[in-house]
Amino acid sequence: MSDDEESRSTLDRVRDTKREASPDIGYQLAEWDMLKPPTERVGKTSQWWLTLSDVSVPPESEFTDWSVFDQYTNDYVDPRFLDLPEEPEPESISEAITAIENGDEKDIRIELVRIRRVSEQHPDACEPAISTLIDRLSSGDIAVQAEIIGILHELSGEDPELVRPTVETLGSFLAVETHDRLRKGTIAILSRVAEEDPSVVSDLVPKLEVLLKETTDDAGSIQQVLTRVATGYPEAVLPIVPTLVEHVSDPSHTHRVGTLSVLGQVSKAYPNVATDVVPTAHELLSVEKDRLRANAAALLADLAGEYPEEVQSTVPDVIELLSDEDDHARYNATSILARVAEHDPEPVRPAIEALIDALNEDRPAARENACWALGHLEATRAQEALATRAEADPNERVRQAASWALDKIGSS
Repeated sequence: MSDDEESRSTLDRVRDTKREASPDIGYQLAEWDMLKPPTERVGKTSQWWLTLSDVSVPPESEFTDWSVFDQYTNDYVDPRFLDLPEEPEPESISEAITAIENGDEKDIRIELVRIRRVSEQHPDACEPAISTLIDRLSSGDIAVQAEIIGILHELSGEDPELVRPTVETLGSFLAVETHDRLRKGTIAILSRVAEEDPSVVSDLVPKLEVLLKETTDDAGSIQQVLTRVATGYPEAVLPIVPTLVEHVSDPSHTHRVGTLSVLGQVSKAYPNVATDVVPTAHELLSVEKDRLRANAAALLADLAGEYPEEVQSTVPDVIELLSDEDDHARYNATSILARVAEHDPEPVRPAIEALIDALNEDRPAARENACWALGHLEATRAQEALATRAEADPNERVRQAASWALDKIGSS
């Protein structure tokens, strides 16, 4: 190695390795990879593996003779890192906080790994570190941010309330330009928080809408967050309904099932906002994917409760759905037909025989819907089957609905 090479800093040499690996330098570069198994285990830091790049270490050297740097020049063969206990004492959190606030970058990285390990065993002990993690999350480089998001992801799985103070800062990672894995980790944390208390995440709906418009591959996880928000606070999702309708109407978009779920939750509180999606939901009744058919029917059922006239045109295909192989689709079909029949029996009359068959469905709610529909249709052909249900159905609600239907038919 030349005198010039000897005098250069390790940082400079690591940077040069990105351009040209040399077997004389004595270190490797590693890349973040959350999914691909590592070619050689360097260490697991949060949920992120460091995967080694092409070897730039002399073949005769031992592992202890060289260092491993990630692309941000963090050394992952530091004795303090290697000697860190797998299960640190929870009391060591205070020491970790001090080191993160006052130490150098290497101290910060090592202590974040300590907190990560404590979070796996004693999540409550990490609460005092939250404000420090928020500060570093705003100012750290991507490697530090990755560690912190890994910690928060672990904590959110144990106690979402612990990470509630971080939500506002995490919102800054909901951007297309954010590193994919940081963004994915952030959305996963927000989903867990929203499951516990959707109001905490409701202000981030506009940012989630932008990501949905940009067709990132986060659509499925974004929709999970939006569904949870819409369940408790549909008014927060109401402004982005046009984007949701556009998303579900475009067959090129993935995860349309999730979008239908979000629209379904919003439409329960604001049924008028989703009427524009009726033609698309109608088309989806005949697609091959079971869940997509079932969710499309579920949305139409929600809309039929308030706007049966908007859904009336779908009835012929909904009748076909009564013989669908998916029991969710069949149940939703009975819901649509019962609600449309209450509004206007005529379009539903061709469904009488299929609705009589539906009285034998395994799902009690489907049998109940069939009773309501047959009553609204005043279907005299159904009296015998309804009488059997009124007398002997194991479900009380079905027995009551069948009795009502018989009275309705008898009084006609």
